[in-house]
Amino acid sequence: MTLTTSRQSFQRHDPKSPNLHKADDFAYVKDRVASLAFEELGLVDKGQRATLKEALGLRNRSGHPTKYRPGVKKVSGFIEDLVGIVFR
Repeated sequence: MTLTTSRQSFQRHDPKSPNLHKADDFAYVKDRVASLAFEELGLVDKGQRATLKEALGLRNRSGHPTKYRPGVKKVSGFIEDLVGIVFR
């Protein structure tokens, strides 16, 4: 996998995605776009991407002003899933 291939994958899923020259550039990539590009690049499989999508939904529900408050077990499972996928 080359840097050019990686850039193309991100741009394919979001033409407005920034050019990736350094690690800090990832801060401007949408999470949804990143998970799609990671699957295309073979960094995650379909099941892992689906889990990341669910985790993104949980993060968004929890991070915005709503009455939803996940419990300790839900948060623990969230962290376990993310660590298992990202740091495998």
